[in-house]
Amino acid sequence: MALICQHCGRGIGYGHAVSHAKNRTRRIFKPNIQKLKVLKNGISVRLKLCTSCIQRLKKDKYLGQFRLIQYLQADQTVKEE
Repeated sequence: MALICQHCGRGIGYGHAVSHAKNRTRRIFKPNIQKLKVLKNGISVRLKLCTSCIQRLKKDKYLGQFRLIQYLQADQTVKEE
């Protein structure tokens, strides 16, 4: 599974692990990538998004051309009432 967010492009970062004695060894920082089903132009698609993009999606109910399925269903029930 590629560790790249399909929305923002966040991927693996490289750096150092620093011990108390200031010794440095190479290490990688992996993003927290989750699979999530969203709607894109009315079609359900599965995306790999980082958790910061998922939080933004839940807060704003949309992210670019993507919408959360659960919020779309909630909007439809409100319109019917």
